[in-house]
Parts: sequence; C-alpha cells; structure tokens
Amino acid sequence: MNHGWPKAAHYIPAKSGARIISLKAQSPSLQRVLKAGIRRITGDALWETSFPKLGDAYKPYRKVLWACANECSYEDLADRFTRDAKFGIVLARIVSCSLFIVIS
Repeated sequence: MNHGWPKAAHYIPAKSGARIISLKAQSPSLQRVLKAGIRRITGDALWETSFPKLGDAYKPYRKVLWACANECSYEDLADRFTRDAKFGIVLARIVSCSLFIVIS
C-alpha cells in the first residue's frame, strides 16, 4: 500500500468493512489536497466531468487531485498521483462521493 513511497505521500487505508478512507485519518497535507479537490470538483469541474466514460470513471478526479497537490506544492503527493493509479482511485472515491452529496 504505502511501501516504497515517501512518508509525505502515505495514506491511512479504510477501516475493515468501510468503502472509502477516512478524510480525518489522513495527514494534514493530504487532507488539504482532498478538500481542495472536493471544492474544485463541486465547482467548475462538475460541469466538465458529470458523465465520465465508464472505463475512466475516476480519471477526472485523479487529475484534479494531482493538480491540487501541485498547486499546494506537495511534490511527493503529486508524484504518487501520477505514478500510482490505485492510490489515485482510492482517494478519488472521496471526491466522487462528495459529488453525490452535492447533487442530491
């Protein structure tokens, strides 16, 4: 899961039985990136990614999280978003879940 990645790019996995990770359990830097991603997705990006292609369901969210990590100067996180698709998908679930809350 976090093996081989710098500590600044680690995340705390979901608890047993949970579908997504806990935002509160993450490091302050990862929390900032996730919160920035949620704000961006629920704002301007919502209209561009409302209906992503089925095979790329999390790709738009991963791109937003990568951009937010870059903007916050968290190079280790941005690098992991670029090279670790599973990491991006796990974290994109938080962002995508926030859309359902806003839309409903």
